Amino acid sequence: MKILDARFRPPYKTLLNGFLYQGYDTPGQITYRQQMGLTESVAARTHSMDEMLKEMEQFEITKGVVCTRVTDGGSNDELVELLEKFPEHFIGMPHIEPADGKGAIAEIERLVLNGPCTGIYLEPGFRMEKIVMHGDDPRIDPI
Repeated sequence: MKILDARFRPPYKTLLNGFLYQGYDTPGQITYRQQMGLTESVAARTHSMDEMLKEMEQFEITKGVVCTRVTDGGSNDELVELLEKFPEHFIGMPHIEPADGKGAIAEIERLVLNGPCTGIYLEPGFRMEKIVMHGDDPRIDPI
């Protein structure tokens, strides 16, 4: 059976800035996984890609879908780098900032149409500083 993890966050560069990896370096701080009563993985605790790949194999995860969140300090260029290093393990969905208008279209062309990514991650309204936008905003239609 093929297993696809549709919300995968490997311990890679700026992806380590996400809340799932916070608290491991601060003695006494409770991590997100501890708060939720979840088992902590070795990969999360050690920030190790090698351990993450071992865990994928152990749990028979065929591929992980990795979405970046530029508004949280993520990097689409680092996503491309991850896909180039581990093409057999990950599917990339770069974050597209809808308020960027034509820049958003250019980013889709660069990363999806002419790059290694499969689709896009669009999250209008999430921590957007440039402009208020909701999911049904007609300005998103060109994207």
